[in-house]
Formats: sequence, structure tokens, C-alpha cells
Amino acid sequence: MFDGIVGQLEHFRNMMEGYVDQTETAGYIVSQQYYSALIENEQDTLEKLNEERDQLVASLNDAVNSGAIAKESEAWFDLQSQINDVSEAIQDSTTSIIEFKNEMRQLEWDIFDKFQEAVSGITTESDFLVDLMSNDKLFDDRGQITDQGKATMGLHTVNYNTYMSQADEYRKAIDELNKEIEKDPYNQNLLERRKELLELQQESILAAEDEKQALKDLVQDGIEAELESLSDLIDKYTELLDSQKD
Repeated sequence: MFDGIVGQLEHFRNMMEGYVDQTETAGYIVSQQYYSALIENEQDTLEKLNEERDQLVASLNDAVNSGAIAKESEAWFDLQSQINDVSEAIQDSTTSIIEFKNEMRQLEWDIFDKFQEAVSGITTESDFLVDLMSNDKLFDDRGQITDQGKATMGLHTVNYNTYMSQADEYRKAIDELNKEIEKDPYNQNLLERRKELLELQQESILAAEDEKQALKDLVQDGIEAELESLSDLIDKYTELLDSQKD
């Protein structure tokens, strides 16, 4: 009876794992529902295996106590071997549950990382446009900002906001991770993930500061260009005064 029930549960697991493989092979992100179903199925399997082992142990003890089976006889070893097989199956099932939970959690991380990667495409595009306009005049001869200059400042502002938004998303992810670490403080996967997210958050903050500095530099360039223009006007006016005086 137990073999039949566990066999059906194993068939369901094999089918679900097949769906996961098909989804990944087709190039799609696997739904978390697959792993939820696998975990629930494996928990049912674990429950049945524990029931089977309990009944086998009880049967062995009853047989020994009644004298039907002598301890360390061939029949005793046969029944003990069955118990051992079920115990190993319980261990494998427990390991599978841990693996499915890890894969489910990794899927969440992968989705988060892919989203951040897509957001990073904004700054990549902005950097390209900034580089493209860097050969143009950002300020005219009077120190007034040109359309290209305004666009460049706008792109730096977009980058700054994007990096700070990413830093905030990393902070939220770290906060959620810290809650998990409180429950499982020695889990190396969680600790490594937190380290990774912290480094990415720091990179985003530093990148945002670079964008802020780029904006300051642009403003400074504009002021210097305007001062240079004013200086030229002053020099010309001084020359005019000198000429009139002569």
C-alpha cells in the first residue's frame, strides 16, 4: 500500500520536474507555483514514508516480542533492511524539500536581479547619449547652456535618480534578507546573498554620487564659460576706454 502511494507521489514529482525542465528549455522563467507544488508533494511523501517506517518498526518489535522472529535472524535482517531503506528515503525526501526551497528562493533572487539588470539599461542608454553629445558644445561663447547641455544635465539627473532608486531597492531586499538570517543565522547562502546585495547597494550609491559630481562639474563649466565671456567683454571695454583716453 505504501509503495503504491509513494509511487504515485514520485510520479507527480517527476511530471512537475519535467514541466520545470520544459519551461527552462523554452527560455522562460519558471513559475514559483511549480516549486510550491513540488514542496507540498514532497511533504506528503515524507509523511507517508514516516508512517511506513513507524509501522515497519512496530511490526518488527511485535514479531520479536512474540517470538515469531528471532533477533538477528535472516527474517529479522530482511525486515530491518526494509526499515533502513525507508529511513534513507526519508532522508532523501527531506533533502529534496530543502533543495526545492532553495531553488524557489533562488528564483526570487534571479527575478529581482533581472529586474535590476533591466533598470541598469536606463543608465547604460543615458551614458551612451552623454558620450554622443560630449563632442558638441554644451555652452555657447557667452556661457549660456545649449540644448545639448540641457539634455546632458537631464540625463545625469535621470542616472542619479535611477541609481538612488536601485540603492533603495537593494536596501529593501537586504531588510527582507535580514529577517531570514535572524531565523537561520548560520545559513551561508543567505549570508553570501546579503554580502552581494550590500556591495551592489554601495556601488549604486557611489555611481549616484558620480552623477551628482558630473552635474556640479557641468554647472562649474557653465559658470567658468560665462566668467570667461564676461572677462573678454571687460577686456574689450578696458581697451576701448584706453583708446578713448589716448
